[in-house]
Amino acid sequence: MSRLLRACVAATALGALPAAAGAMPVLQHVEAQRGTSADRLVFTFRGGLPATVRTFAVTRVTQDGSGAPVAVRGRAFRQVVFSMAHAHDSSYRPSCAPRTVTPTLDLVVQARMAGDFEGQVTYGVGLTRQVRPAVVRRPSARQIVLVFRR
Repeated sequence: MSRLLRACVAATALGALPAAAGAMPVLQHVEAQRGTSADRLVFTFRGGLPATVRTFAVTRVTQDGSGAPVAVRGRAFRQVVFSMAHAHDSSYRPSCAPRTVTPTLDLVVQARMAGDFEGQVTYGVGLTRQVRPAVVRRPSARQIVLVFRR
């Protein structure tokens, strides 16, 4: 078992203890779900939720910092930006969050990390068609859910 996987299993077993005071939330998990009328992307954090979440339509997904293109499957694209958050630990090792999620859903084709740079975590989302998601904050579950209605 890899060191990262062991750390993820240990954090999950301990209930993903909150981060130290003043620390930014850390993205721990990304999951795609099919609902009866919508597809969902669920982002789970440790240590609270990001200060802001922005999502906007783009013609192509680009990497934070460099602006290099990020290959994301789909016909339409959205970029999702979590401000005041990380996807790494204090030693700059990647968190447990998957870098790419490729579900078999009606709208969401793929979600791919596009950056973890200067307190900002970015994902590109590939869709079958352009849909503006509802952003639902679930503080008690430490989750932000993007709801893409069909």
